[in-house]
Amino acid sequence: MSVVIANGRNQSSFSVKECLQGYTNDTLGIVCEKWQLAASNKPSRIRAIERILTDPLHIDSALQALNPPAVRLLHLLCAHPGCLVSDVLSVPALLGPDGRVLATLQDLVSRGLALIMPLDRSGAFSLSQIGRDYHGNGIDLSLHVPELVRTKLPPSLPLGYKLPVADPPGETNGKTGSDSAVGAFLETLRVVEILGPRITATGELHKSDSIRARELAQEAGVSTEALTLALMMGLQLGCIESREGRLAVTPTASKWAESPEAQRVKDLFHSFTHSEELPDLKLFFPQIFPAMQEHLPAGSLRRTYHKTLVAAILREQPADAWHTTDGFVDTLRRADSNLLFLEERWRAIASNTSDPTPSWRERMWQTHERRLFIWLIQSLFARLGLVQLANEGQLFRITGLGRFALGVGEAPAESAESAPDALVIQPDFEVIAYLDRCSADLRRKLDAFCERVRVGQVGTYKLTQDSLYRGLRSGVAGETFIRILEAHTQRGIPNNVRKQIETWVQKAENIVIRTNCQILECSDPAVLAEWLRKYPHAQMIGERFLLLPSGATLPNKPPVKGLVRIDYTKPIAPCLFQEPGLRLRAPWSRTSLLLKNRLVELGTVNESDSGDLVLELARTALKKGVDWGLFAAQLEALVEGALAARYRTALRAWCGEAEPLTTHTATLLRFDDADACEAVLDMTDSMKIIEGRIGLRTLVVAKGALPALKRELQTLGLRIGKDGAVLDDGPPEEWAAQWVETHKSETEQDTQESASSEDAGDDIDDTPLPSYSPRIVGEIIEDAIRRRRPVLIRYQSAYSKNPTVRRVNPVAVDVLAATPTVSGYCHRLGAAREFKLSRILGIRLLEDETF
Repeated sequence: MSVVIANGRNQSSFSVKECLQGYTNDTLGIVCEKWQLAASNKPSRIRAIERILTDPLHIDSALQALNPPAVRLLHLLCAHPGCLVSDVLSVPALLGPDGRVLATLQDLVSRGLALIMPLDRSGAFSLSQIGRDYHGNGIDLSLHVPELVRTKLPPSLPLGYKLPVADPPGETNGKTGSDSAVGAFLETLRVVEILGPRITATGELHKSDSIRARELAQEAGVSTEALTLALMMGLQLGCIESREGRLAVTPTASKWAESPEAQRVKDLFHSFTHSEELPDLKLFFPQIFPAMQEHLPAGSLRRTYHKTLVAAILREQPADAWHTTDGFVDTLRRADSNLLFLEERWRAIASNTSDPTPSWRERMWQTHERRLFIWLIQSLFARLGLVQLANEGQLFRITGLGRFALGVGEAPAESAESAPDALVIQPDFEVIAYLDRCSADLRRKLDAFCERVRVGQVGTYKLTQDSLYRGLRSGVAGETFIRILEAHTQRGIPNNVRKQIETWVQKAENIVIRTNCQILECSDPAVLAEWLRKYPHAQMIGERFLLLPSGATLPNKPPVKGLVRIDYTKPIAPCLFQEPGLRLRAPWSRTSLLLKNRLVELGTVNESDSGDLVLELARTALKKGVDWGLFAAQLEALVEGALAARYRTALRAWCGEAEPLTTHTATLLRFDDADACEAVLDMTDSMKIIEGRIGLRTLVVAKGALPALKRELQTLGLRIGKDGAVLDDGPPEEWAAQWVETHKSETEQDTQESASSEDAGDDIDDTPLPSYSPRIVGEIIEDAIRRRRPVLIRYQSAYSKNPTVRRVNPVAVDVLAATPTVSGYCHRLGAAREFKLSRILGIRLLEDETF
């Protein structure tokens, strides 16, 4: 039972010029020919086409001349930005029976009314790629509709699919309504609320929880298929969400239950058609479902094609007209017989068929597709009240409720859903509910505030302290629940029940436990006051903290200085910076409310005036019998960078594990040149003779090894004098610079570049930039150099795992070298750099700026 909904593709739009930059010169010539533009080279053609596509008069004229399939295709692209070419070509029936999707798409692209987005560093786009990509050759292409075309686009015309009209039946299959579907959905919410089923890493319900959920649903008369569909709809509507590895009911469920019946049904229907979960296909195609799922990528039009087309055909049928279910299924087959890959070779292979003959396809259609679409009409849509059935399901017509859900009619008049005598409240806290007199909202409140004892037409509930607290956590106040009970019972609420409910509510209000909270911490009270004005319903905690109201949204990056966003769903990140002595400092911008308790275990913690936490390691923090290595490990987990040796040494000494220091008399050998000192260290046996080095020109000779060292020095032509002067190279800060200068490697510049790039690449920059092949990138940079325009590039450095966005002032480009490069000033690194064109993953020319 799957509960995860895949997110669709969401591509950012690009300017007309950025899209045209990725076209070949021949393709630009075809576009110019369509618009009768006289331009010869690529830059002039891009400028001419850009002027046309940004001119309202030309766009109005072009859109008025389009045929209905082209207009429908543009509406489809506007509703799904960044849609792939192969995805559009796989849903031909959405353009109508007279639409040739490939020819229509090629015509729109050749006119520039639909543009190819510069993504994935694809090569120059040619018009012939559209048909080739449908068969899986090369990189797929993403489509984009220019902004002016979106605003000027005329309304879309109906698809033109007409179902055969049948004679009215003598009698119908009884009452129509949504009670069955709404009841199943409410029962599913109750199951999730009681059970809180766990979710596995693959997005499935945990096996034991899934079994228990099915048992609870079957006790309430809800089938396994209905439970799966209701879970899918609840996730899509937002009534159910994944929270800390479990499913939970959200406050949106109460809002849905309070809405009118017509709106509830419309929400359920839209959640079914828009959800990317496929329980319907899994039910009717069990053997080939894994293979089918591979050919229905998440976020694609094809994934919901079979549901979208059904809704589109039903939407165009006249009111009160009767149709046969067989005629409906035949219409779907005429619209697109490949609706569920019946014409594809891979489906025959997955079905263990080597020769997909017409008779095999007919048999598969009758066995799978026909049963699926008849089930949609006779079961799902009928239970939702969208259609009325007759002649044992052979005939159907769309109801007024169905036309409203399909978006082509007004909502039917609402009738009183709850009767004033729907409830009987007993002094023993039992609530008897006549469910046929209860509205969906009342049933939802009873499920939230009471424990169900008996299921049936007359349900029995038990009001307990735990169930009341559970209902209060759903967001409904206790006084509101009391008023609901009073409004639906004629006998009134017994006094003992009322007083006990009020007592429980008062106890619950004494301690408020908030979940999913958002807390702002500000370094300055003035910043806190600014945010308090922005959120007047927020609550101050202390002088620097602000508790935001439920539903308040925060930007990913703090918009003002002095405001920091801390994510408490993740472990505490390294935030301590080492200072002189045994002190460590945690800047205010890196601390959390949980950090201070962690630091108190390690030493003395003080808070500075700026809000920083200062930790001073103390001997008293070390407990007897505890290994000092545990304290060192805690420090290393919180320290930014490597932990200095002085902290570990102090911890070892405080635990009594450090050996006492000893003094010795040693022989020091002084050289007048640092190179001579290096030469002695390079000798083969120096490790046995030399114990260490002091500064640049002094060596410590091992005990008793001076004669052997003299023999080694003779091979170098050096001799040891008898000068006993005091040896002093001065403080380390004076000779360390000389040491670095002496041992500077030839690749120091590359090392600095590596460090800078790695530091810059820690944060992934998701700024959307057009992505071209290296040849087109070179053309854009040459244009930028000629017009002195800076560029933004997304560059993948060899020293960083993540690409970074950099602002560069280009001054030269070398496209003739073995590795083409561009030279310029990098604002991110603050120095001149060379960038390989093959590593530039995206580029944008800043037209409004210069350097």
